[in-house]
Amino acid sequence: MSRLKFVLICCLLVEFCLGQENGNQSVTYKSWSENSSEKQRIDKIMQSLSRNPYSPTADSIIKYVARIDPDKIYTYAAAGNNLSYKIRSNNDPLVRVIAKLSTMKTGRMFFPFLDDLYTGKQTIASIEPALKNDEKYYKLLVATQKAYAERLKNNDVPIEHESLTKKLKQKAVEIYVNEINGLHNSPDAVRFRKIQNLSPVELYYLAVMGADDIYTSSYLGVYKRLMDKMSSKTAGDEILQAVNYDYFKKWLRLAASYNTLDDFLKHMSAENANTLMRNFVRGLDKTASLEDAVDVADSYASISNPELQLLIITEVQENMNAATSDRAKRIYSLLNTIFLSKDPANNIDITKELNIPPVYNMPFERLADASGRVIIEQFIYGDEIGPTDFAEFLSTFRNSNWKIVSKPQWVEISSTKGKKVIIYANKPLDNKKDLDSKAQAALNEYLDKNGLHPTIAIHRGHSYHVRSTIEQLPSSAKVVLLGSCGGYQNLNDVFKACPQSHIIATKQTGTALVTQPIINLMADDLREGKDLNWPAIWKELNAKFKDKVSRDRFEDYVPPYKNLGAIFMTAYNK
Repeated sequence: MSRLKFVLICCLLVEFCLGQENGNQSVTYKSWSENSSEKQRIDKIMQSLSRNPYSPTADSIIKYVARIDPDKIYTYAAAGNNLSYKIRSNNDPLVRVIAKLSTMKTGRMFFPFLDDLYTGKQTIASIEPALKNDEKYYKLLVATQKAYAERLKNNDVPIEHESLTKKLKQKAVEIYVNEINGLHNSPDAVRFRKIQNLSPVELYYLAVMGADDIYTSSYLGVYKRLMDKMSSKTAGDEILQAVNYDYFKKWLRLAASYNTLDDFLKHMSAENANTLMRNFVRGLDKTASLEDAVDVADSYASISNPELQLLIITEVQENMNAATSDRAKRIYSLLNTIFLSKDPANNIDITKELNIPPVYNMPFERLADASGRVIIEQFIYGDEIGPTDFAEFLSTFRNSNWKIVSKPQWVEISSTKGKKVIIYANKPLDNKKDLDSKAQAALNEYLDKNGLHPTIAIHRGHSYHVRSTIEQLPSSAKVVLLGSCGGYQNLNDVFKACPQSHIIATKQTGTALVTQPIINLMADDLREGKDLNWPAIWKELNAKFKDKVSRDRFEDYVPPYKNLGAIFMTAYNK
């Protein structure tokens, strides 16, 4: 019997019994199955049970709900009423563990280990010491997650596994990621001291669980220490086997985002690397979101090995030919076209083929407003690098082609020759006093009030400021330049804020050395009424960077026509 059918029977049974006792038989099968989610059904069951805890069905319902929503039983067990007494007197082993935890102040800290407690693999006494030490608690969470991952491979789903994952992510960020991020200006010996006792497996989970919060330099430091501790030519094989391939797609996405994918795959046998990438490509239609497909597209853009590129294209084509659903056919067909278009020899016009807006250039007409003006907005922050970058930014516009007007909270830079281009940039006022964010808010209000809609948005500064910028991105933006470290990993968020925008971002270190020339080239081309031709702009930029340091930095920047994840999303939504 399916879980859904069973819960419906339980619902009907308890409602019938309670309804008989309360003189109410208004609940019908239709109301349970069509008007409520499973969680809402559980809520209603427990609410009904709390009104009459001595129903003949009470013990069975409590036992069942404990396996579906243990937290609900915990909450009711701690209530100190007749139902809580009924729960505590239940003889079911799982219910007894939950009831015991409900009497403890730290009861919820044990929930990630509920399945082990219930089955006797761990005890409250064995877990309690870890609650007093952050590192021990994190290590215990990782060890449990690793064990559960092995069970999941055999379709054995542990009770409250979701609770374990949430707590592991919370602790990875609270204990380690926040501190490493916060020490971004400190020497590595100081910055990464807290993770020196973590094993490779613990560092792996630190990266994947902290993916949404970790800075570029923090990730690179964690990755380096993980690989150094493995110190083996097959370190990639060993770490993935050690974690039972848990979250391997997220790990590969991170590696691709931060340009470490090639290095990681080099630490695997060729056969295993090929198998891994095949599995990475498979089943992209099985999840509700398109995140996995976007990750595959972005990862392909990061791979320079021709043999690996061919393997991925072959796997995509095999999945495309074997697809039985329209969604699967659509996903794999788009990926196939996009990947093949990367090779000029295939002569694929991706704009025409996928019926999407231009990929290789951004037409001037799409950026100009009704009066022919192009409005650009730059966000910058008042931290230790903001004032220096801002001064350099202004200096590049101190010529006869531009006029700079300074306001209390921002500057306006207007073209004096050619087409009208206006750049609005907030001043990098004191970040510690939150003056920079107030300046940005004031500028946004001014632009909105005067009907000025930026079609180009620029982020300047550290990666930990980028979320603030993304939250403020104007929906009118057609081009977004993320000048922060690791801006590439924020593509999905930018794309949600500015659908069909062209995004420029770096996979590793963002630097004014590269960002500023990009801004200047775009501004001058627009002033001359030109389209933004990305291959031409990249060719001109490439000629500017002669030394190894600047060239390495520039090569980490990804132009819009190589941003395969964004192209995929644009085509899929189209």
